Parts: sequence; structure tokens; C-alpha cells
Amino acid sequence: MGYSFKVTAKKDIGDSREKIGKGMSVQVFEKSLGAPSLKSILEAFKNQQHGIELKGMSISVNYFTYEKL
Repeated sequence: MGYSFKVTAKKDIGDSREKIGKGMSVQVFEKSLGAPSLKSILEAFKNQQHGIELKGMSISVNYFTYEKL
């Protein structure tokens, strides 16, 4: 069984070329009920909806809020 989460950026992340803007959200699916992993979040922004791929940056899961759907 999997779990679905809505993940939303708390602040702007990235530069002017590739940026996740504050308030942008994606839906993330995880096998466990715990918090979504940073890898899953970044893959969702890249593949699902926005086509955003952040490289060479220090990003934390704390830059996002999440809620179970």
C-alpha cells in the first residue's frame, strides 16, 4: 500500500533559470507513512508537473511542508 502527500515549498528554492517558487506544490507517493524523502520530492517537481530539475544545490526537506492526502 502507498500513501499520497501534498508537498508545498515554504520559500523560493533555486536560481532564475530553475526555481521552485514559494507555494508551488506537487503530489508525492511514498510506500511508508513517514515524511516524503527529498529524492521523491525533487523527482515529483521534475517529472510530474513542473519540469524543474535542481542540480548542484544544498536543499533540505525542511524547505517543504507536507500533508497526507
